[in-house]
Amino acid sequence: MPRSAQSYPGYFFLVPEVYGQMGPATKFDHRKQPPVVERLEYVFDSFPADPMFTTSPCYLAFASLVKAFEQSKLSGFSTAPVTVKKADQYHLISGRKRLPETKMLVITGIAGRDDFGLLYDCKLVLSSAALAIAKQHGLSRCRCYDATIPPTRDAITRDVWKDAQKFADEVKEKRKNGRRASWLGDLLKQ
Repeated sequence: MPRSAQSYPGYFFLVPEVYGQMGPATKFDHRKQPPVVERLEYVFDSFPADPMFTTSPCYLAFASLVKAFEQSKLSGFSTAPVTVKKADQYHLISGRKRLPETKMLVITGIAGRDDFGLLYDCKLVLSSAALAIAKQHGLSRCRCYDATIPPTRDAITRDVWKDAQKFADEVKEKRKNGRRASWLGDLLKQ
């Protein structure tokens, strides 16, 4: 896989959000690097705000978005089934929302050549066509970087921390104004 310092004009690095973690039924092939996930169980902590998300080294998407990718004949990916479950705290955060049908995106393409590709550090690279379809289907919270001038790992980390701080500030402001989500009540009393 190519290094991330290389430029990919017309492509984008994506840093999707994380809405859960791998469950105990997940199976890996550790003989390969990065490890290959042979079976994925994804345990949702909350309902996903974006139709595409991650748990390293896997990328997942709502079935409706995957269907749009397939209908557009985008290159560099296949899909695999995912077993989905709700974590204990899911209902506290997301109420009774039903889990969306979800599929694992198996990235098989070459970054900068195919519509989907991975770099050596499992960074996802999408073509402008793939990104446009994802945005049409609601992708809005995922961090996207122009791959013509690749971001450094430190720049990505800084941006993720800024997003986390912004979210924390919003929660504090809602709490200050007496408008807090019911699920946050116990968490914020600490």
